[in-house]
Amino acid sequence: MTNSTPTVPTVRRAPSFIGAQPARAFDLDPWKEGRARKAAQRAELQRRVDESYAREAENREEKERLQAAYYAKASASRKARVQALREGATEEEADAIASDAGTRAFDTAVRAIDAEAEALEAYEARNAEPRATAEQRNAEALAAAMAAEAVLEDEVRLGEECAAGVNPLDEPGSVMCT
Repeated sequence: MTNSTPTVPTVRRAPSFIGAQPARAFDLDPWKEGRARKAAQRAELQRRVDESYAREAENREEKERLQAAYYAKASASRKARVQALREGATEEEADAIASDAGTRAFDTAVRAIDAEAEALEAYEARNAEPRATAEQRNAEALAAAMAAEAVLEDEVRLGEECAAGVNPLDEPGSVMCT
């Protein structure tokens, strides 16, 4: 006689790893969070790089501004000193005259550079609206030209159909040529 004990089907479990989280059935993209985190890190890095470049540009602009003023100061000091010595001034008097001329030249150069920057900003502000309306007019003109080109192409296509003698009964949707 056969041993007829009922067999219970065994359920096999997936191997268990310590700390492993079971995969969610509805999560079709398990790397989504990692990609989002990396994208956020890249965006933050790009923002920092952009800020760094902006600071460098500001520093370079300020350095160039001051360089121009210092060159003006040095040139004016040299010229004033030579002129004072030609006119018979003592070394101390020539140094004082050169220092005064250099200071005035530096201040004048800084004011001129600042005035030029302000004039450029005013020019840009004055021309912002006309530039915007011109860009809008150009966009409208381009759209109208593209529409006219489409109508012309359609007319050429219809003319070619008529020239080819296409019968609208043979090809539904074609035009009837008269």
